Amino acid sequence: MVDDHQTTIRKMQATWDSEKESLETEKRELVEDHQSSLAKFQELIDKEREDTAAAHAKEITSLKDQISSLTTSYEEKLAEAGKTLKETVEAHKLALETLATEKDALISSAEESKAARETELQAEIVKITAAMTRAQELMMVHFTFPGVVLTVGNATESR
Repeated sequence: MVDDHQTTIRKMQATWDSEKESLETEKRELVEDHQSSLAKFQELIDKEREDTAAAHAKEITSLKDQISSLTTSYEEKLAEAGKTLKETVEAHKLALETLATEKDALISSAEESKAARETELQAEIVKITAAMTRAQELMMVHFTFPGVVLTVGNATESR
């Protein structure tokens, strides 16, 4: 029986060694498979990162171009508005100067017209005064006492 027991031990040892070797082989295969999977996963992560970075770079470039375009458009519109404002200010200044000149001309014309009218009125006053003086010279008033006789020019009236 000793021989059988040793034989059984050897068989078990052989089975154990065979199992151990099989497990070691499976372990190496699993480690290699795991490392291969990790490498593939890392490659996928790197590719995704590169794709994302490229997409973001493209988006950033597009946004920068849009900002640049908007800034340029805004600056052009602002410059045009400034130019229009300057032109409007100049036009208003010119209009104010024209109005001031016209006002001065109207005032001057009104003063001349007033002076001419005053001269005309003075001449009329002088004529009327001369006519009244002459009328007074021609007018004669006589007073008589029982019945007053008033003589004006050629007319005679009794009272």
